[in-house]
Amino acid sequence: MPTTYSAEVSDSDFCEALLGTWRLTSYEMDVNGARLKPFGDSPQRYLVYTTDDHVFLQIATRAARVWPGPEFLGLPTAQRMAAVGVWVYCGRFEVADGQVVHKREFGILPTMSGNIEPRSVALESDRLTLGGPQGGRVEWQRVH
Repeated sequence: MPTTYSAEVSDSDFCEALLGTWRLTSYEMDVNGARLKPFGDSPQRYLVYTTDDHVFLQIATRAARVWPGPEFLGLPTAQRMAAVGVWVYCGRFEVADGQVVHKREFGILPTMSGNIEPRSVALESDRLTLGGPQGGRVEWQRVH
């Protein structure tokens, strides 16, 4: 199994190395130059890549939360994530040109449907690091 993405590793080999279940170890976003942990210090989260090119992601804060009012839809992404305390989506994925691309079919919010998110990717043994939107950095450990 390849340990890092490089020009010597084919997209299909790297895709195969991603398959399985991953547990979140760290998640941070850049918001106006400050590092933010929108789900707190120890969120619960899984990421699953399947052999038929599907991706499933689920995250939840451990803190108590209250569903926000209508003003919620006008908030920036990081604030919506923190307010809801849950982030869920599914769809398809592909590996291309040193990135993993998540093609969301639907998610917890209607605005998530149809989104395409290219993410930088690094894989070191059982550790996966994905770059996220808004300068996010998400680190995972392989479960299975």
